[in-house]
Amino acid sequence: MLKFAVEEHGCEFLWTLEKNLRAISFYERNGFRLSGEIKLESGAREYLVKMEYMHI
Repeated sequence: MLKFAVEEHGCEFLWTLEKNLRAISFYERNGFRLSGEIKLESGAREYLVKMEYMHI
């Protein structure tokens, strides 16, 4: 599904929970890198980190 999002729909970034290290590792193995950008959604208690797809 991730490959489809990137290849067919041009997905260039995504957001994931900062504390979800397993998800971050998964996305890194699939071509994404942490951008350094973080945000706290309105009403949320946990930060999100932005991951950008690195075109190979």
